[in-house]
Amino acid sequence: MASVGEFILVLVAVVLALIAPLSRLRRKRRRDSIRSWNRLASHTGSSMLLVFGVSLAAHLLAAGLGGVPAPAVHDEFSYLLQADTFSSGRLTNPTHPLADMLATPHVLQTPSYQSKYPPGQGIVLAIGQVLIGLPLLGVWTCQAVACAAIYWALRGWAPPRWALLGGLLAAGSYSIITHWGMSYWGGGLALLGGAMAFGTVPRIAVEPTWRHGLTLGLGIAIFTVTRPYEGLIATIPILAECIRIYWQHDRPGRRTITATVLPVALSVVGAALAANVGYNWSVTGEAWKLPYMVWSEQQYGDAWMGEASDDGSRGLLFGATDWWGHHGVLLGSTSVSSTCRK
Repeated sequence: MASVGEFILVLVAVVLALIAPLSRLRRKRRRDSIRSWNRLASHTGSSMLLVFGVSLAAHLLAAGLGGVPAPAVHDEFSYLLQADTFSSGRLTNPTHPLADMLATPHVLQTPSYQSKYPPGQGIVLAIGQVLIGLPLLGVWTCQAVACAAIYWALRGWAPPRWALLGGLLAAGSYSIITHWGMSYWGGGLALLGGAMAFGTVPRIAVEPTWRHGLTLGLGIAIFTVTRPYEGLIATIPILAECIRIYWQHDRPGRRTITATVLPVALSVVGAALAANVGYNWSVTGEAWKLPYMVWSEQQYGDAWMGEASDDGSRGLLFGATDWWGHHGVLLGSTSVSSTCRK
């Protein structure tokens, strides 16, 4: 009986002797993996390229498994009209002689034949159409760039390892890949603008340079060609935080912001506004009247406070507030998470 007990004790000792090195090896491998992850996350260029590649591969895989979707919603046909127009080298199209018989949802027939939406998504679709005849290629590429920009933006608010995780989570997001990536009404371009604008704010606080003026200006400029009303609302807290940062800097820092960041940002936003004015004039005949406003006037008699129609369409303000109502929880949670600093 004693020999059996001794045998069991020896067996347990042998097992423990074998497990201990393996446990130490696993801990060492875990530490090495964490160290490698942190090194990768700290290398901005490599991490952005990784997130971009993962996002683009995910979109291509989804298209390969499910096929390239055909447009199915009224909005998508409106955006594709825009893409066709831009890829043909025109800003808009002349009114058809039988326009009264060709009424289409979300499309202006007069004073010119064009989509009611801002031109941003149409430009993205037109790029894919011009390159290989596939409008969605522009959407997939834009969203891959936006996911890489999310990593870049999070680098300003969180440690690198968490920023890379956030970028990869966005790259593998089911909603981004399917709802935005497999449709023609997009969302990736506005996401890119938001990432650039919000990601610039903490960098201005640390080391203001002309490059930060460029990224801030580009982010706000993208708002103007995608979601002008919502973009205006999103810009208010960005500018408020920038003003607070400005007064927190010492006098040399404030001079740097005034001499470098501000002129570049204003130049980029001014150029975008000038381009929008030119586009409005081409489509509506009035520089300060958006196509959406003309369409709302034609449908409801009021460019701003149009009531809901049978197809769910709204005027400019009602449509925007309806959008915010549906997405308020998501936007609120994003705002809370973005306040996490290093």
